[in-house]
Amino acid sequence: MIVNIKNKWEREFRVCWEHKLANNKIYSHITECLIYDRLYTTQMKFSHEELEGEGKSFCSNKDVFDKNIGRKLSLERALKDGECELLTKEDRKIFWLAYHKQSQKNLISSSNSSIIISTSI
Repeated sequence: MIVNIKNKWEREFRVCWEHKLANNKIYSHITECLIYDRLYTTQMKFSHEELEGEGKSFCSNKDVFDKNIGRKLSLERALKDGECELLTKEDRKIFWLAYHKQSQKNLISSSNSSIIISTSI
């Protein structure tokens, strides 16, 4: 998922999730959310990405694994981690709007397509 934030400066973030099987007796699954800041050259060409936040959620062996719950918990934790901790409340709201829009789109279509959210504050 790509999130564009336009306030004092324009920033573009890429959010991705990975669901893994846990190899221990306590957890059955781990969902990891990574938030990358996409950096561009002065000519507006993509340069590279820097990891800004990372969050993990753990599903107990006693619970039923649900990707949506794992995504929500890991996104919440990623937004509180590292450089993402410096985002404003309005910026974090944009991430959540993008997540909810993507999750609704995934309910309608089973394809794994990207979604781009762009807002001006």
